[in-house]
Amino acid sequence: MRNPTHLTRSRHGVFYLRWRLWSATEEAGKPTFLKVSLCTRDPKEALKLAQMMCAKAVSLGYGPGCRMRYDELRTVLRTHFLEMLAQHKERMGQSGPLDALRLQALQNSAAFGEAAVATGEPVFQADDADAEVLLRFIRKYDLRVTSGTEAYDNLRRLFPIAYRDYARAVLQHNESYTSFDFQQAAVAEPRRRFEVAYVTSLSKLVDMYFDEAERGGQWAGKTKFEKTDHLDLLREIIGPEIDVRDISVPMAQEVKSVLLKYPRNRNKNPVTKGLALQDAISLAGTEKINAQTINKYLQTYGTMFEWARKNGYVSENVFAGLTIRSTKRAAIVRKPFSSDQIERIYSSIVANEGGNIRLPYQKWGPLIALYTGARLNEIAQIHLKDIAIEDGVWYFDLNDDDGKRLKTDASRRRVPIHPKLVEIGLLDYVDGLRKRGDTKLFPSFTYCTKNGWGRALGRWFNDTFLPELGFKNESLVFHSLRHTVTNSLQRADVPQPIVQALIGHTRENMLGRHYSASGFELRQLHEALLRLPY
Repeated sequence: MRNPTHLTRSRHGVFYLRWRLWSATEEAGKPTFLKVSLCTRDPKEALKLAQMMCAKAVSLGYGPGCRMRYDELRTVLRTHFLEMLAQHKERMGQSGPLDALRLQALQNSAAFGEAAVATGEPVFQADDADAEVLLRFIRKYDLRVTSGTEAYDNLRRLFPIAYRDYARAVLQHNESYTSFDFQQAAVAEPRRRFEVAYVTSLSKLVDMYFDEAERGGQWAGKTKFEKTDHLDLLREIIGPEIDVRDISVPMAQEVKSVLLKYPRNRNKNPVTKGLALQDAISLAGTEKINAQTINKYLQTYGTMFEWARKNGYVSENVFAGLTIRSTKRAAIVRKPFSSDQIERIYSSIVANEGGNIRLPYQKWGPLIALYTGARLNEIAQIHLKDIAIEDGVWYFDLNDDDGKRLKTDASRRRVPIHPKLVEIGLLDYVDGLRKRGDTKLFPSFTYCTKNGWGRALGRWFNDTFLPELGFKNESLVFHSLRHTVTNSLQRADVPQPIVQALIGHTRENMLGRHYSASGFELRQLHEALLRLPY
């Protein structure tokens, strides 16, 4: 479910309706907000309640599109096209007058705008193009305008006028570059920066930043979860409705000072859970987040404000250079399992020594990892249609179809099914699932925003199975199975490009980067896996 912008969620998971109120006494462009708790953590119930309350607000004349003044629309359009004009002037100042193609395009734009003003015909020729442009414009500036209202009709009439005059202004400025005027001394035009209207609050900036990152597919589930946590805290520290242009370096330093006192697992620890921020950071005897975690928060803030600077919402990145310089502690190195440990793991699973294996995923998850080197989530999200045969070789098709996620482009690959897996009954298990009408290799798995599809498998293997075998330490986890396969193939003198194709690693040289896993036949990959010593 995609929540509307006026439906927000607190750090405790409670939904709130955040509704913008406008009145004639307000300073232009400075909205007031009403925030009401919906008293529910259920997203569907929250959406239903919000829709009912929004409909009531609109019927009373307090909704979007009800109060947008004519002069306000002109101000927004002027600001928008002034910014575009400034961008053209900047490019001409650097590179000279428009080339023939761009000049013709601007002349056409001016003509289309003129015709639209004179006849009422659309500015753009494609079907519904004008409506789509207006919709993007309304969304960009969060205007109180909806289709079918007087404000929308005014905007529809004003837009072609502003568009025409903008095109004329660009052409006029371009003309000034085609000759010299010696009647008066040339005065360099000061460089100006036009700020985008109606994008002022921190909450609005965060929403826009998240929306762009999601559209670009920049974050996996776990990363998005982390960023949400970081930015929720930022809003809590300095306030969600503060104008981002008023956020200064001293305020950023204050954020850093809060982080230095911020308790670890604040919302999980019974001692700090539910406490207000000031009470939580003032509480004595609580463990604080470490320097590495503090830097993660600051890097999130710095990245967002750098994005805001480049997009013209702020003049500087006030969080630049605030990360803590510290002696980096040695990262935990995931080790491969030894031969004796692999033998113990295999026998404990296949023979079920000790009765550790109670569910199918507890058997097949680790064994698939042991004989393919695939990542935890790659295994957990396999669909039955991803298990196929070609030229007599059964294989797993590891892909990102049907909403599945992969770590990198190189992760998209086909990995042969080792004969050992066939021997102990993997294909029989798959046939049973298909006859039952299932579509996934592990039908009971559910998706976790933070940990993907593999949460149940990883927690069982790391927290239950390995400790029962006496192998549990920070260096040995489910991912160690992947290291075990990689090391075993390398020790068996399997060529590095084939190892990388099987494991899903990006190649290290330019030739390798263009020589994908599909460059090897399944037979070659199958023969390489047969060199595993177990």
